[in-house]
Amino acid sequence: MFMHCRKDVDILDGQFDLVNSGTIELISCDSVFLLGNLIKGEEIQDVSLIIPYKDGNGEEYGDQIIESKTVEGILAKISGGVFEKGNGVLTYELVGVPLSFGEAVFEFIIGRQNCKIKLNVYEHLYPPNFNACNGEITQVVDVLNPITGRVWMDRNLGALRPAESLSDKDAFGDLYQWGRFADGHQCRNSSTTNTLSNIERPEHSNFIVTIESPYDWLTWQNDDLWKGVGIGNNPCPCGYRLPTLNEFKEEAKSWSSQNATGAYASTLKLPLAGHRHYGNGEIYSTGVQGYYWTSDVEGDKAMDFNINQNFLKHEAIFRSDGSSVRCIKERL
Repeated sequence: MFMHCRKDVDILDGQFDLVNSGTIELISCDSVFLLGNLIKGEEIQDVSLIIPYKDGNGEEYGDQIIESKTVEGILAKISGGVFEKGNGVLTYELVGVPLSFGEAVFEFIIGRQNCKIKLNVYEHLYPPNFNACNGEITQVVDVLNPITGRVWMDRNLGALRPAESLSDKDAFGDLYQWGRFADGHQCRNSSTTNTLSNIERPEHSNFIVTIESPYDWLTWQNDDLWKGVGIGNNPCPCGYRLPTLNEFKEEAKSWSSQNATGAYASTLKLPLAGHRHYGNGEIYSTGVQGYYWTSDVEGDKAMDFNINQNFLKHEAIFRSDGSSVRCIKERL
């Protein structure tokens, strides 16, 4: 398997700031969210760390500036405020320029509770050799669904922007064959070939068509090509991965309606981006249906989450089909 999202592990050292005004009963270290990403050598912009807490007493807490004890160049800042009476969240702004990649370790003490949090700083945002269509690398912007507690990218891989309508062509993005890396085959105008690949990363950018069972672009099958973060053929940015079918299903439970209208009105704003046919490479159903890959497989097929104006459904389809990819962020 291919390891592409490098991060070193350092050990916490030194002291940290202490603020004693106001109290909370519990700080939820295991339920924090990082919105945005930390990349070595890049100025941190619009990155925040959200830390839930329980049973605040409604009293004040002071300003804090906390320095990473491992990766230099990163500060976590919060302005003084008042704890909610009950449950609430603390939002720290991250600023600076990470001087290395690895785990940035912060220790927070606030409201007489403490929390140690490790944030990944990556050497690069996308895996090496990522072949972006037309040279347009997909911007990575996080969105949080407060109901499911999951963070996703706000657009499909290859999309120029979040969807402004169900049929927004600039939001459609690319169409991947299940388990393939971003080698260029995902581009909607890529050429086709009917020669199957005998390696997990074909040395070309052609969309591989086939009319023979099991309708895979590979001559053999590997169920783990899109499992997890930072390994295999995962085309998502570092720290992101393909969602599981259950994660898509849980997300859909929070939508206002179980159809394309609900999918678009949701946090994800999923468009009807169509799909590319396994047998001829033609693109169908744009503006009519959306086909979204999951990381799950079923037999010799892979699981797809399908949306249209009438319903939502999941189904096992051929791995050589071309479908959209919407990446989910791995939990901290």
